[in-house]
Amino acid sequence: DGESMLDQLEAVRGPDFIDRIKGFLDRGEPFLPPPDTAEEVGSRWGITDPDDLAWVASRVTPHPSASFVQPIRLGRPEGETIPRSFVGSSEAGFESVAGRAKAAGWRTYHIESGHDPMVTHPKELAEILLEIAQQ
Repeated sequence: DGESMLDQLEAVRGPDFIDRIKGFLDRGEPFLPPPDTAEEVGSRWGITDPDDLAWVASRVTPHPSASFVQPIRLGRPEGETIPRSFVGSSEAGFESVAGRAKAAGWRTYHIESGHDPMVTHPKELAEILLEIAQQ
């Protein structure tokens, strides 16, 4: 409550990523550019299948810069009664986010994948989402 995405991402992406985002914001740039090449998509998000790479690379768009720094405030206590789940990947750093979620009482799930399990592991992700929906 009261944290931004940037608050969460330093452990995941490291200080260089944080500095990059802050640079975009300091320059007043409204969007982060998408990766330039399919190879960069693969290296950033752990996608190795050539067909998946081509598909994702053709669809990536700029990411709104401000979304990284806008805090989320959960001001309604009834929100605490809603079951919460975190689905994480093998991407470096996500174990710290999963640990925070688990410590806060969230159900946590792990998929051995890069950043985009919906692309690289759709069946496994769908099974987890169905399990969550049935709880």
